[in-house]
Amino acid sequence: MWPPAENDRLDPECFELCDALNRLPGIRTDESCCGHGRDCFEIYFQADNLTALPNVVRWFSSCCTLFPRDWTVEVWQGCEHDQLSFIIRGWNLKECYQQSRELARRINDFLKAGCEPWLMVQNRRWLRVLNQKPRACTVGAG
Repeated sequence: MWPPAENDRLDPECFELCDALNRLPGIRTDESCCGHGRDCFEIYFQADNLTALPNVVRWFSSCCTLFPRDWTVEVWQGCEHDQLSFIIRGWNLKECYQQSRELARRINDFLKAGCEPWLMVQNRRWLRVLNQKPRACTVGAG
């Protein structure tokens, strides 16, 4: 449940990205771990339906991410679950905390601008747009 209860343990390094992901329609995070400098950064999440997945996957895909090859989104099924979950992993141990904050900021900027994230990243010029302050949602035009 988001936001976490006060007594729930959440690595502070994960909070901003978990918060941004939970703002995406149909997405809810289940658990996370920052890796503590020894392991990869991980966020487990559920999607209400498959149409919600592009809102997450495109922020981390190798062709669209701000940090190529540093992040993956994978299907995951634990032994105790009867439904599929997904896991985001940040593999660059030296940079993943800073990268996660930047990804969270950009997701939030688009949501604040009233834009659907999938609309922003379906256009190949999206990286140029991501580096600008959000304005109108006209990325697909022109």
